[in-house]
Amino acid sequence: MKKSLFTISIAILCATGLFLAPEVAVAQQSIGELVKAKDDANKLVRTYIAPAGKAVGHSLNSGWFNSGQALEAGRFDIRVYATIALGSEEDKTFDISQQGLSPRIRLAPGEPSIAPTVFGGVNEGPEMIVYGTNPYTNQEEELGRFNTPQGLGINFAPLAVPQVSVGIGGGTEVAVRFLPKIRFREDYQVNLWGVGLKHSLKQWIPVIGSVSGFDVTAFGGYTHLRASADLNIPPTQEYNRRPVTQSNADFDNQQLVYITKAWTASVIASKTLGVITLYGGLRYSDSDTRLAAEGNYPLVNVRTQVLPPFYEYYIDPIETPIDVAVHDSQVGVNAGFRLKLAFFSIYAEGTYAKYPTAAAGIGVGWN
Repeated sequence: MKKSLFTISIAILCATGLFLAPEVAVAQQSIGELVKAKDDANKLVRTYIAPAGKAVGHSLNSGWFNSGQALEAGRFDIRVYATIALGSEEDKTFDISQQGLSPRIRLAPGEPSIAPTVFGGVNEGPEMIVYGTNPYTNQEEELGRFNTPQGLGINFAPLAVPQVSVGIGGGTEVAVRFLPKIRFREDYQVNLWGVGLKHSLKQWIPVIGSVSGFDVTAFGGYTHLRASADLNIPPTQEYNRRPVTQSNADFDNQQLVYITKAWTASVIASKTLGVITLYGGLRYSDSDTRLAAEGNYPLVNVRTQVLPPFYEYYIDPIETPIDVAVHDSQVGVNAGFRLKLAFFSIYAEGTYAKYPTAAAGIGVGWN
C-alpha cells in the first residue's frame, strides 16, 4: 500500500541518467499513508517536498548560456548540460508540531516531532495517528496510522537537459530545450521543454561596441518539467473495518504528478581570450512547483447512516487528496567559462544565491 513522494524524485533522477541504487530499491514508500491525513495531507506534503521543488526550479534556470555573445544569424550550438541546485542544512528536516495540523491527527506516543524532508535522511519519519469521533458513543477512536516519508539522503537536485541554440539575426539568439516523454520501470515517466531568447546589448551601447572580444547580452528563458509516477493504494481490511464501497470503485487511475514551471532573466557580460571565454552577470530565478495525487483513493471514515456503526472507505471524485504548490524566487551572481576547440566546446558555471547552482556541459556547433 505504501508509495512515496520519493517516486517523483526517482523519475526525475532517471531522466538525468543519475541513479542512487540503494535509495531506488526502497523508493516506493509512504505517499499512500499520507493520504490518510485527509485535510492535513497537503500541509505535510508541502513541507516535505518544498526544498526539492525550489531546488529543481532553480536547477532548470541554469545552464542556458555559455557566453555573453548572441549567435550570428545561421550559426548554431547543440549541447547537453548537467546541473544541480544545493539545499541548506535547514532543508533536511521540519517540525511537525509547527505545521498547524488539526487535532484529529497527532504524533503517536513517544514519537519525535522532527521529520525528514525530501532532502533528509533515508529513515522513515515519525508515526502519526488519525482519530475520529464515533457519533454513537461520542468517543474518539483510531482510524489509521502512517509514518511520514523518508528522505532521499541527499540535499541536491540533479538534472540533465539537451538544448539547441540558433542565431536568427539582429543580435538575437533563440534556444530550445526538449526531452520527449520517457517511461522508466513502467511506473514513472518524465518530459521537459523550454524556450529562451538572448539579445545583444553591446550593439546599443556605443561606449563598449568597439571593444574587441567583449560582449553584453540580456537573456530570458522558460522551462516546463512534468514527471509522474503510478500509484497503487487499494482498500484494505485494517482493524477489521468493512470496505463497503470497494466493489464499485475504480482505484486503477491513481497517479502522483509533479510539475515545475521555471523562468529566469539574466544580464551577462563576457570576455573572449583566444579559445577561452569568461562570463558573468546577474540572474533572477523564479519557479512554481505543483505536486498532486490524482485519481480515486480509499480513505477510512466513520459511517453514520446505519446501525450498528462501522467504518467504510469512500471515494472523493471531486477533490484530489493531495494538491500542493511551492513557489520560490531568488537573485544570484553568476560566473563561468567556456573552452572552445574548433566545433567542440565545454563549459562550467556557478550561481551564488539562496539555492546555489552549478552546471557543466559539452556542445558542438558553428558559433
